[in-house]
Amino acid sequence: MKATRKDSLTSEDEGAKRLRMPSVKLADQSVPPVPPRPRTASSKQPQQLQPPPEFPSQPVWNLPAASRSQCDINLLERDQMIFRALEEIKAQVRQNTLLLQALAKKQPPQTTMSLSDDFKFPIQSLEELRKVEKVLADKLQQKALTSYLATLGGVNPGDIVRRIMRHLLSDALAVQFNWLGRRGQKMAFSALSLTAVIRGAAAVQNVTASDCEVSIKNWLKYRGDRNGGRKRRAEQQQGPVNDQSSSSELDSDSEMGA
Repeated sequence: MKATRKDSLTSEDEGAKRLRMPSVKLADQSVPPVPPRPRTASSKQPQQLQPPPEFPSQPVWNLPAASRSQCDINLLERDQMIFRALEEIKAQVRQNTLLLQALAKKQPPQTTMSLSDDFKFPIQSLEELRKVEKVLADKLQQKALTSYLATLGGVNPGDIVRRIMRHLLSDALAVQFNWLGRRGQKMAFSALSLTAVIRGAAAVQNVTASDCEVSIKNWLKYRGDRNGGRKRRAEQQQGPVNDQSSSSELDSDSEMGA
């Protein structure tokens, strides 16, 4: 029998199918799948971040409600005390700052001019005062003496002027002066160049001219009462009165005897 074309095509298709389909024997001889490799301690593990610790929103200790409210009150009082203390410190610092600024303003200006050797204080006599007046004709010496007298200080205008006057004049010389020189033989202190220097030294310490003048007048007025002067003047005033009383007593005794 001759094979037809149709039979040949069928045989070819079946051969192709046999080639494409693996046999059972080949499938059995295939390589088994590799099992997963177990991880060892040396293998790198992805680092996992630990969550942050959770802090308790409430205090660790468990207190009753009354105790917790008392603690809150104590904390509030403490905060108020701290706040008041800070306010007091601020006020004190502010006050100290103002005092330092005031002292800086009162600080006399520095001068390179030295005082003359003719300045010898306190002045004891009119002759020494004339020498001082002659030296004060120099403006530089006036400024130097003003700066020097301003360093004597004082707590108020009267004290400032009294310190300057005590430093400049002795009691024996001061009793020979008053402000205008209108009483007897006393000389006018207001006409001296030294008076202008005293005013300048007081002005450096914020003493007005009128306050300075009043303080000088009072100091000169009562200077004679120092060192027993008041007692001597009282004794002098009582002397004539005692003489008159004694003479009247003698007259009355003589009349009685007659």
